Amino acid sequence: MLTVCIAEPVPETRELLARLVTRRGDAPVLWLPHDGLGPDAPSRLDLLLFEPLSTLGRDALDHVRTFHAHAVRVAITVAHTVLPPDHGAHHVLVQPFSPSDLGRVIDEAFVSPDPAAR
Repeated sequence: MLTVCIAEPVPETRELLARLVTRRGDAPVLWLPHDGLGPDAPSRLDLLLFEPLSTLGRDALDHVRTFHAHAVRVAITVAHTVLPPDHGAHHVLVQPFSPSDLGRVIDEAFVSPDPAAR
């Protein structure tokens, strides 16, 4: 079972991601600093799902880089072309996506966490 941190600013998308992660048998952790969650996330995070163009996503990314450097990072975005060069993701998932797309990206991330190895 993976511990998956979800840093998504849109509540509906965040809840959908949490349900999909739970359905896979993994444990979602929501990054919600305004609700007291976020930097106090569990001591072990395996994966970060984040929106790289949001402040929430960038804050989570900075935290994970500092305290969970081993965690695989998957950027969830609406288009590849709008991502800045420093988006910080190992993998990218473009919206809209299906539940099987999310599962495939997570599975691929753990087969090859370094995109250079792909």
